[in-house]
Amino acid sequence: MIVEGVPKELQHGMPPIAIATLGYAEPRWNLYLVVAVVGAMLAISGTFLAPAGLRYVIGCQSPQCGDWFEDLSMSISPRRKPCDDFYEFVCANRNTTQGATVNAFLKLQIRVALSFFKQLLLLDTDLPDANLVSAHVKTARFMQRCMQEAINAGDDILLIHHVVIISSVRACSRAGFVSNFLAQYNLSWPPPQDPAARSAQVERSVVDLLVELSLVRGVHPLLRIVPDVYFKRRGYYSLHVEFNLAFMYEWAAVRKLLLASGRLGAFFDITALLLSGRRPHPQLVERLMALDNMLLTAALPPMGDRPNMTTSYVRFSDLSNLTSPSFPGHMLLDAVNNVLPPSRRLTEDDELVVTNGPYLRVVGQLLGPSPASETLRSYVSLMLIRYLAPSTSTRLVSSQLPMEGNALNAALFRLAHCVADAMQLVPYVMGDLFVRWHLDENELDGARDIVSRVRNATRSGFLALRWIDEETRRGALRRIDNLASLVGHPDNVSRMDQLNRHYAFLPAMRGSYAQMLTASRDADARRLLRRLRASDPFFPAVDVELPMILVNAFYLPIYHVMVIPPAIMFAPFYRRALPAALNYGSLGHVVGHEITHGFDPELSLYNESGLREDWWTTRSRANFDQRVKCLRRLYNEAPWSRGVNYGDTALSENFADCGGLDKVYRSFKSLGPQPSQRLGHTSYTADQLFFISSCYKWCTVEGAMRGRSPTDESEAIKFYSPMHMRCNVPLMNMPEFAEHFNCEQGTVMNPRVRCETF
Repeated sequence: MIVEGVPKELQHGMPPIAIATLGYAEPRWNLYLVVAVVGAMLAISGTFLAPAGLRYVIGCQSPQCGDWFEDLSMSISPRRKPCDDFYEFVCANRNTTQGATVNAFLKLQIRVALSFFKQLLLLDTDLPDANLVSAHVKTARFMQRCMQEAINAGDDILLIHHVVIISSVRACSRAGFVSNFLAQYNLSWPPPQDPAARSAQVERSVVDLLVELSLVRGVHPLLRIVPDVYFKRRGYYSLHVEFNLAFMYEWAAVRKLLLASGRLGAFFDITALLLSGRRPHPQLVERLMALDNMLLTAALPPMGDRPNMTTSYVRFSDLSNLTSPSFPGHMLLDAVNNVLPPSRRLTEDDELVVTNGPYLRVVGQLLGPSPASETLRSYVSLMLIRYLAPSTSTRLVSSQLPMEGNALNAALFRLAHCVADAMQLVPYVMGDLFVRWHLDENELDGARDIVSRVRNATRSGFLALRWIDEETRRGALRRIDNLASLVGHPDNVSRMDQLNRHYAFLPAMRGSYAQMLTASRDADARRLLRRLRASDPFFPAVDVELPMILVNAFYLPIYHVMVIPPAIMFAPFYRRALPAALNYGSLGHVVGHEITHGFDPELSLYNESGLREDWWTTRSRANFDQRVKCLRRLYNEAPWSRGVNYGDTALSENFADCGGLDKVYRSFKSLGPQPSQRLGHTSYTADQLFFISSCYKWCTVEGAMRGRSPTDESEAIKFYSPMHMRCNVPLMNMPEFAEHFNCEQGTVMNPRVRCETF
């Protein structure tokens, strides 16, 4: 089938293209964000709907609760032989200790989310606590209104005239917020029937619409086009362009559910009936389905593959090398300059920072040849409706979901977006409130001490390495000395005045949630747009907004910063009052993992400008490559790989797991002798407890992937090794582990060949 407005080469698959890669900037929390936020929101809705069920799933509903020692004691099976399979020794009874959650990360994430949002909902925004500032109160109003509307099925679709029942679906003669928003850009769904109205809709190209939505309204269907840090010239901003992978991933998941339930066609009808009272033409729906299928097939990476997050510098004049000849740079340049004042307009020689280049090529092939096609405009209208639906209408959200459990699923979907919106808009306000309610500076200081000791162990490790030359050693020491860290909260957005100043753009937060979110996005977009082509440099308190209530940690290349959010500073990762062996084995390993990412084979070759800079000499690089080759083989030959070569597909994470454990063990030993501890009826040395703690965080409930074949499971997670391997393989690679558990050489956990890490 040939689809109007879609290039033939896209309809029959895209040929690969060569891209000059200048940098690589992949926030490691992107995919985790989707999983963690949605998972946590399932529990948040349960706060109101099924508290008894929640108690079964996670036990208590506070991050401070739980007995780390008791859980460890219950999880371990002394009958298992640690030298045969340490994961099965530590995690034998994991189904008991994890409840109904998948693992420790998700269990704590749910507790964090429940506790935080329950307190946020109870915060009095009319008579707020004297210790709170404007940014706190505005964020609370924002979140409270969103959650109220989600749970109460609040709707911003207005029923003005009569309501017609068609296929058990209410069709509205007029629409409210969503239709009005679309009308501002001459968009509608379905397209108007009147020829004059249809002609008026094509006066502006889709490129102009997408650019204005992104730059002026902070709304990013398909493309995310925003002013952001120009890494080559700090203090100044350039245009960053990327395919909105997160949004399209969500649509791919929703679309799969609709297909499985036989409701994909109904989605087009129901949204049209809700917004206009008219059904779309069947041929248009058929063309849209074909276009959507082609776009998702060509633009999204296969399930299980890490998305291509390659970041490149490119001038407007050369943009077509990335986006296809049918979408030359002047099309984007003209659209951008339409929203800029004459004094700050860009030229063809200005550089953009482009991420997801291969995916943008697909979009470029769509936008270039027929930027005014009805099919393309209708598709953009539908994606914009999807983008706005969670903040505006339960019925529009319900149109995207299977009928079974529709009301509950719609509430969960909207709640998940409440959190995702806040995480993107005001993450450090949320983090600050969380720290105020659940942590004190003593706890944060303890975590910072772990970070400092692991950093020092990394430095001393490079000083002691014999297989690198002095030039490479100097480069490594510069990287560790320049590595920034955010532990708990940013240092320069920690005081109330700093927080208020950083989020001064926030509006008053009045009206419906859709009005609050739209006003906030508009204000944020204006704030960023003022920085593009500004005459004077601007140095914000922080360069990047990062989620603070995620139970995880991450390393950001180019920014060269390691982030340890406050949400992970609870058992079974960290509790300052407990033995150091537990804290270093769990949170310490997480810290070591993230620091090691700054030196791994994939992320370590780019400088602060985002340019490729190999600080390894040829001789040192050859020695390093030999050690990486050994690590690949170690993982590929591990007995728990299920036939998947995780040594190749998960190299970056494997390197960070092994190197991170080595670093944190050396930092743990720098504390001096530590006491033995009893778990259940068995006493363990401090070193043994360290290794037990390092493994326990990976314990995963048996049957979490039940119903899927090993091949399916590996496809879902192949850029991370399975939890079984994340526990065992780094320990197999450490002779100290075999020594402290008396593993004979040749046993599974004490192999004859190991790989040197640093």
